[in-house]
Amino acid sequence: MRRDSIPSRWSRRAARAALVALALGGVAGADLQPPAVGRITVGRVATVEAASVRLADVAILEGNGGDFADVDLGAAPDPGGSRRLDGVAILRKLRAAGLVDGATHYEIPASVRIARAYQDVAAEEIRGAVERNASTVLAAGEQLRSVDVGGVARIPPGPYALHVVPPPAGGHVARRRVEVQLLQDGTVVASVPARVEVVATGPVVVLRHAVARGAVLRPADVAVEERELTGLPGSVVTTIAEVAGKEMRAALPASAPVTLSVLTTPLLVRRGDLVTVVVETPGMRLSTPGEALEPGAAGAQIRVRNRKSQQEISGQVVERGTILVQY
Repeated sequence: MRRDSIPSRWSRRAARAALVALALGGVAGADLQPPAVGRITVGRVATVEAASVRLADVAILEGNGGDFADVDLGAAPDPGGSRRLDGVAILRKLRAAGLVDGATHYEIPASVRIARAYQDVAAEEIRGAVERNASTVLAAGEQLRSVDVGGVARIPPGPYALHVVPPPAGGHVARRRVEVQLLQDGTVVASVPARVEVVATGPVVVLRHAVARGAVLRPADVAVEERELTGLPGSVVTTIAEVAGKEMRAALPASAPVTLSVLTTPLLVRRGDLVTVVVETPGMRLSTPGEALEPGAAGAQIRVRNRKSQQEISGQVVERGTILVQY
């Protein structure tokens, strides 16, 4: 038994030696991978300035690790804000970009906190922009009374410009909202509202006395006064010529400003009125009695009935009670 066991032990030793030799021979004969020539070391915290995060923003890159500097890791937070990037997600992006484990060493934490760099534009600077660009905010005859800006504007670092957006036209409004845009490289990066109070004065037509609805205004019924226009509608009348001969669509008290919305051209003919129909042709002019079938102001085309022939015709109102028909 002992003789038999000795060859057995020697056989096992020989077999192990042969396996080791075979393994060594295989390694020596195989194509060896080149040693790693780069390193990527991702930090746990990073601050970025751009709107997106690149690998170079969060990592130290050595050797061929620099080949991955521009790999996009995702959107950066808003200026002054922060977010976290998942380490596994970072590794996936690197491998998708061509990272080979054996060629580049890497150290990536479980998560990376990203903060966005910022600068604050003070309210005083924004207010100054509105004041310098008052011509875009004010209508003719208006002046700035006050400009109120809610607070600072937080934007990315770098040069910037301020642009005041003109408010929509809407008459003489005492208080209005103005938008101030902050631009970098021609792109709006922030928008801040400013509340503007204005004051304006100018000529206004007012009533000398109370006027009833349907009354036709005469020059003696009105006067022109210098008044504050702020708060008045844009249709306020500024000259007496605009109101003389106009009919009031609503009653107004004394000293009330007159606006175009309360004025109308008076009717010279009403439905059912007996009128004179003047018929004109190149060689003839004659008059005949008629009846108005609809109302009309000066210059309006209305239908009338010839009272003699009972024929309906159309003519132009030229004055009270007179209709002109031309052929």
